[in-house]
Amino acid sequence: MPKIISDLARSPSRLIALCTTIAAAFLYLTPAPQGVPASALTGAALCLFAVGLYATVAIPEFLTAIMFFTLAMLISIGDANVVFSGFHSTAFWMVFGGMIIGVAVQKTGLGVRLATIITSRFSGSYTQLIFGVSLVGIALSFVMPSTMGRVVLLIPIVIALCDELGYEQGSVERSGLILAVSYATWMPSMAILPANVPNMVLAGVSENLFGIKFTYGD
Repeated sequence: MPKIISDLARSPSRLIALCTTIAAAFLYLTPAPQGVPASALTGAALCLFAVGLYATVAIPEFLTAIMFFTLAMLISIGDANVVFSGFHSTAFWMVFGGMIIGVAVQKTGLGVRLATIITSRFSGSYTQLIFGVSLVGIALSFVMPSTMGRVVLLIPIVIALCDELGYEQGSVERSGLILAVSYATWMPSMAILPANVPNMVLAGVSENLFGIKFTYGD
């Protein structure tokens, strides 16, 4: 027990996570006040438990997510179609698919090859490199409908490009290229209808609620 206490004292994040977990358990066991449904306290306890672990990163985030969904089902916080409703969203699978592509690009070495191509096409100056990576980010907006997916895809490529050119971590040149591809991937895509999740949500809500259909022309 003393060893556990000393370990917690040396790790404030774990101490905070422990306190929020205890508070969540206490909230779950506390009888609901008159006029307050029991499910409200149960849901609040589950949210407090998850937020405490997410905020402190006391355990890996994916474990927190698994525990959240498992507990939500065990304590019957809602039906399965409600608990897992986020997985029914097209936006989720767009971002998830983009992350898979990004990891694949990094693991297979495709990022290095693409970085070499960019370097050979825009190797005249640093300004041309900025222009090249920005152009790639804008071009992908027409074929990959997720800003997060495009960023996850392009950042490893730009990092490989910086490594090839000798731009060390923390250098102005490396930071400039990463910022350029990030902003070029995000900002111009706001003017392209299917290029990001907010635009698609807006289009879907407008069509379902008001019967307004957006097109490229509009």
